[in-house]
Amino acid sequence: MADELRDRIIPERDETDPRAAQQAAVEAEATGPDGLSEAEATRRRARFGANAIPEKRPSKTLEFARKFWGPIAWMLEAAALLQILLGKSGEAAIILALLVVNAAIGFIEEGRASRALALLRQRLVAMARVRRDGAWRTVPASDLVPGDLVHMRMGDLAPADIAIGEGSVLLDQSALTGESIPVEAGPGARAYAAAIVRRGEATGVVTATGQAT
Repeated sequence: MADELRDRIIPERDETDPRAAQQAAVEAEATGPDGLSEAEATRRRARFGANAIPEKRPSKTLEFARKFWGPIAWMLEAAALLQILLGKSGEAAIILALLVVNAAIGFIEEGRASRALALLRQRLVAMARVRRDGAWRTVPASDLVPGDLVHMRMGDLAPADIAIGEGSVLLDQSALTGESIPVEAGPGARAYAAAIVRRGEATGVVTATGQAT
């Protein structure tokens, strides 16, 4: 029974796929009914990194400079240039001052919104049910590694790319594919990261995490 489960949930590997390294790790040590050991999970996390996509944040200088690029900014800049050409340096200085003040206000407000969003993300940590050392436990989704045995229920977000081995779920993948109709996924099918489980329960093996999903 365990061998049949492994055959179902270990997908074929495409050597040209960027996920090949993670899939190779899954195949090298097939996940048994007890899941990975904590030691093996730690080793794979050190090799493949956390199950998260790092955010690219532009520099503060670049963000502020962008406030001077856009239709409204162009209009003010053109007006200031026109005033300079007409010899009205005082009016030009006022327009430029308004431009800088407007940019500063927008920069400050966006910074506050970004900090509030970051705080919200810290509080809304996605969790996943994973089997480690023979016991089911709930861990942050960022702790998952390729080869982890996970269980999904109705209302869950697929925490990574998962090859389903047992059970059946109805997946809403509209955020990934644009298709509004949920799809049924059973043994042998894939549940891709961020898909929403609308119905059912399923157990499967993580085949890709982080940027490889």
